[in-house]
Amino acid sequence: MRVFFKHALKSKKVLSMLLLSVFLGSSFMLTGCATLLGGGPQGPVSIKTNPENAKVSTDTGYYGKTPISIKLKGPSTNALLFQMAGYKDAHLMIHHKFKIIGILNILFLPGFLIDYLDGAMFRIKHNAQLCYGKLSSGNCKTVNINNDYVNVKMVH
Repeated sequence: MRVFFKHALKSKKVLSMLLLSVFLGSSFMLTGCATLLGGGPQGPVSIKTNPENAKVSTDTGYYGKTPISIKLKGPSTNALLFQMAGYKDAHLMIHHKFKIIGILNILFLPGFLIDYLDGAMFRIKHNAQLCYGKLSSGNCKTVNINNDYVNVKMVH
């Protein structure tokens, strides 16, 4: 067995295959740097409204009534619509920010794809835009997202 390895290491083809195997193996082991080093995908955001029981939806569908926890993924902006009888519609735009740790994935395409697709490469910004009525009305304000929690005050 020892003679085999000694002879195999002398062969350029075998040596290049060994180096390629080590490189590919290490790249797969290092995939998902933002997941491993940056805390993984963003957790759910807890949303309350005052008063409670507002309907929460997006352009992709209905989530439920408040209070609610919603899992949001980057990189796109998540636009949430809150509706309640007797109150103006409220639109909450939650933006995402790129995690610098995601740069480590540039050399490892599988890791980049994993972190991008599971949302680990992005985190929610600490402020969001809250607009009442029609979005074009300009009746907007900034609200803070603290510890993945936001409170939306419904207005008449």
